[in-house]
Amino acid sequence: MNRAARRRAAREAGRNGVRVSAPHAQLPLGQEPGFMTLEHGPDRRNISCRRITETTVDRSIDTVTLNSVAVEDTIHPVELAFEPPYIGLAAEGGAKGFRFMWEKLTYAFNLPDPALFPALPNLDSTDRAALITYVAACRKLAGYSAIAHGGGFNMTSTNGNWTVTPDFPDDELLVAAAARFRQLNNQGEPTAFTTASDMVIKAAKTHDAGLVSVVAGWRRARAALLNRTIATIICDMALHKPRPDDFPISNQNLRPEDLFNTYFYGDFLHVGDNAGNLIDINSDEGNAAYHMFGFLISMSALAHLYFGFSLLVEHALGTAERRNL
Repeated sequence: MNRAARRRAAREAGRNGVRVSAPHAQLPLGQEPGFMTLEHGPDRRNISCRRITETTVDRSIDTVTLNSVAVEDTIHPVELAFEPPYIGLAAEGGAKGFRFMWEKLTYAFNLPDPALFPALPNLDSTDRAALITYVAACRKLAGYSAIAHGGGFNMTSTNGNWTVTPDFPDDELLVAAAARFRQLNNQGEPTAFTTASDMVIKAAKTHDAGLVSVVAGWRRARAALLNRTIATIICDMALHKPRPDDFPISNQNLRPEDLFNTYFYGDFLHVGDNAGNLIDINSDEGNAAYHMFGFLISMSALAHLYFGFSLLVEHALGTAERRNL
């Protein structure tokens, strides 16, 4: 993308509150295609770092058309070390989404095959019952349509006018998935990932202490996904280094744990103090789509992580079904 074309794109975007930024000159991102960042929203803190896939300059009308893809989506395809857990339970058309998310999780964390985890015969009856309940909850959520949904949102600018086209699951599907996901995600819930992983670690310590580090890897991945979106993690990894400390990274202003609190307790599950935050977020169409997308990819990434650990739990219980799920 030459300088003149970039200036024209920036002028057009700036007319409607979206800033198009070129990469810092010292950032060695390569020659072709180029990269850019979109900084938008009420305070321009919403960021998408993008790879330009096509640039069309029409000098007769002094315009430039850019097509781009998010940096975090340029990593695909990623070779998987194992089949996505519970892919056979996915709602109709959802298998592609399962693979897509596991390619991202593989790129970011390279988790071990959960089917290789050995049985833990020393699990006591109380813990076994709780772990069976965790597995059942994961298998239910794996079949929810909102988890299989592969949507997002598009931002398009024509003559300085930006339009946002969201493609998100219906509200009733989102609320159902959010309620089930919360049972797996919230610490202290009897079906929570933290509860299940504590039980597996407790048994592993006396059976084979070396297995504790395997479970710890899954817990570290969860902690990372609560702190930053999967898009932020991958964009940060995919961009070349060294680079300036202030270089903008996709979704860097979003923290998944905060998004869950906002949507769970501002709308989906309970209307409480967080409702005001959601009103502010939804006051701008583009801002609303950006935050909802951050919520959805964060819930999806963690849900799939929980599915993977659920398969590990099935093997720890010695109850894993010998089929490709």
